[in-house]
Amino acid sequence: MRARLRRAAGLWRDAFAVLLFLRHALILERLRVGAGPRPAVQFARGLAKGRSVRSAAARQSLRHIIAIVDRCWTGGPNCYRRVLFEVAMDRGAAGELVHLGLDDSGEIGSGHAWLGASTAPDGGGRSYKAIISV
Repeated sequence: MRARLRRAAGLWRDAFAVLLFLRHALILERLRVGAGPRPAVQFARGLAKGRSVRSAAARQSLRHIIAIVDRCWTGGPNCYRRVLFEVAMDRGAAGELVHLGLDDSGEIGSGHAWLGASTAPDGGGRSYKAIISV
């Protein structure tokens, strides 16, 4: 019972943190769409400086809340947006490399963004023509 209450309290805390973060999220979204990866990632890392490093469980909870916000965002879900939001809201994530895997088709959905590990954890076994790491 206590674990369930603690988890619910954590979800509410993360939801509240995301609401406070939304004003920065709009700037981050403009950078994601209109600038290269370096300015967007640098801005996100700058936002994370005042944040704490989350435990693995707390980080998973944050990802869940970010995914909910991402699904409701104009233009639909986007892995690069989710990565930038996580980097901006967790100092531990801000210390990890942001990877952008690109295919040569250039079509929408032809790439993927992820944090940390050098190979994409997308479960699809995809390979990319180029990987940019920031």
